[in-house]
Amino acid sequence: AVLDTLRDEARRATHFYWSSAEQFRAMRTALPADACHACGAGKTLRTLQAAGVEAVQFPNGREWQQWIAS
Repeated sequence: AVLDTLRDEARRATHFYWSSAEQFRAMRTALPADACHACGAGKTLRTLQAAGVEAVQFPNGREWQQWIAS
């Protein structure tokens, strides 16, 4: 039930910060095609790139949240 709720919310979102590759994999089928993706510079970035997803790199989720708020 929780995952279904998250997928419903993801369908309406425009921006995503992925702190793990597992998060992205679990939600991938629910993501809008024109979504803006962000993550750190490690394994998650490589996973997104391997999936053909362009992602903006941030040092952490807090920095991304500040960028979104500006």
